[in-house]
This record gives sequence, C-alpha cells and structure tokens, in this order.
Amino acid sequence: MKPSLFVLLIFCAGFFSAGTGALEKVDLQFAVSGSEDEILKALDLRRRDVIEREIYLFDTDELAFLERRIQIRLRIENDEAELGVKRWGIDPADFARLQELFGSQCEVDVHGSTLIRSCAVKRIIPAKKAFHLVSDDAKLLDVFNREQIALLFEGGSPPLVMLREAQPFGPIGSRSWEWHDANDSKFSIDIQKLPDKQRFIELSMKIRTGDAIKEKEKLEKDLRARGLALEPDQHGRRTEKLTGLLNCARLLKSKSSPKP
Repeated sequence: MKPSLFVLLIFCAGFFSAGTGALEKVDLQFAVSGSEDEILKALDLRRRDVIEREIYLFDTDELAFLERRIQIRLRIENDEAELGVKRWGIDPADFARLQELFGSQCEVDVHGSTLIRSCAVKRIIPAKKAFHLVSDDAKLLDVFNREQIALLFEGGSPPLVMLREAQPFGPIGSRSWEWHDANDSKFSIDIQKLPDKQRFIELSMKIRTGDAIKEKEKLEKDLRARGLALEPDQHGRRTEKLTGLLNCARLLKSKSSPKP
C-alpha cells in the first residue's frame, strides 16, 4: 500500500469516529488535466449530453469571504438558478454542532489526501431573480433563506458590511456531463471556463463513507489508465478561480473607465 494512501486510510478511520457525527456519504473530488476533447474521448462522453450553466461567485474586492472560508455561488441553468452558501474547513467540534443544525447539508470533501469538513445550504430561485442579483438590482440578504443566513452568520461572521460590498464575479461557463464507470458508479464531470479562458476540469462523486478509500484508489487507477492526468490540489483551485475572476473584473473595469 502506498504511504499516502495508508495515511489517508488511518486518518479517515479516526476522522469519522472522532465525535463528528455519523456520515453516510463523502464527496470524492478530483482535478483533471487535459482539453475538453481529451476528456470526452477518454471517458466516452457525447457532446450532445452536455448540461450548460453560468456560474457566478460573490465576494469583495479583498476576497474577504474566501479568507473566512465562505463561498457564495450562483448557478444559472435555463429558467432556474441555484443559490448556495457554503462554509468549509470547519473544525471537528464545530462540525458536530453544525451537523445537529443542518443535518445532511454537512459533508466531508475528499481532495486527494485531504479531508475537508463543510456545510452548504442551497435554494432554487427563478433565473429572473438570479439575473437581478448579477446586475445588482437585488441584494443577497433579500434572497437568502433563513437557513442560509443562519449558516452565513454562524460564529458571528461575516460583518454586514461585507455583504453590502459583495459583488458577482463571472460568468464562469460550466459544461458538465454524467459519467458511469465500469461498476456503474455515477460521477459528475464539470469543465469550467473563466472569462480569461482559464479552464478547470473537476470530477466528483458522492460515495458511501465506508467505501471512500477503496473507490478513491480504484478511480485514480481507472482515470490514469484512460490517459488522464490528475492534479494534486483540487481544493486549491477555489482560490485560483476567485483570483482569476477578480483579475478579469479589474481588467474590464480599467478598460471601461474614462481616460484622463
């Protein structure tokens, strides 16, 4: 057994029995390198089966929400949109308490050999209301439901001024597919493109906690056999995306500003 896998196995065993509450599933996540054509060919996916979305991430110019490990995400698809509030990097004591409050909306993300506790509360809103948020004709606090506000202000943060200064960064063009492996396990493949053409390719699957280590090893082997390269730090891409979006927004603002 590889040392990194052995460490993860021991860590998982301790993690899930250390007073964090019983978790039926974890979210297994990978970052994948390659072009869209390479991904579709390797996984035998058809272009016509794609689901297309627009994604916006809300933060301040100083990325204050990211610093506090809070994500506010808007995903628009056809006539509906999903507005989500997520906290991640939660310590074990707080995670056990948040599980009591938010139940199955709390989960563990497995990124490589890193386990990250998180809670996310989502709600569906009409696309028209989503576009009002993007154009700043509606305010986040007026659109969040009670559970989202409770999660957002858990522990007394963030300050209200942060929400007033939050702005939408995007759009991120999202093209996703469902993929079934040889054991008919279902995965989500998401290819995201920022306005500056940066691409992020992610593969995720919700899986029973007891099967996480075995499935992780098997999936890594399968993906590499198909010629796909896995990147080590999928979780770190959260910062890369927001930084890229912020730079795009600043560039657009400088181009639109009148010259002296």
